[in-house]
Amino acid sequence: GDVLYNYLEAYEAIPWPDLRYMFGEVFYGGHITDGMDRRCCTTYLEVLIRPEILPKGDLADPSSWAQPDLELAPGFKAPIPTSYESLREYIENSLPSESPVVYGMHPNAELSLLTSL
Repeated sequence: GDVLYNYLEAYEAIPWPDLRYMFGEVFYGGHITDGMDRRCCTTYLEVLIRPEILPKGDLADPSSWAQPDLELAPGFKAPIPTSYESLREYIENSLPSESPVVYGMHPNAELSLLTSL
């Protein structure tokens, strides 16, 4: 958390490509050994780590914020960050259950997994 905070504080504008690299190659990606898994991770980061993930409005003025356009999962938009507690409550109560659809896959992908066990 401190590395990310310090990195973001050093720039006036959010360095989106740098953030994707840090998450995809440094923080998490260093643990990925399979090439196709790395490609999948990189693709998810390209889709999710971009300006549309943030609330609309003037980022310096929270009263002007509106929900972002980007959905993190079908029907699940990032909340407007008012407090840590409200973010935690939103995630605990609104996060959709894990399913292939949440990850952008066809609903039948789960059937394939369940029938192979």
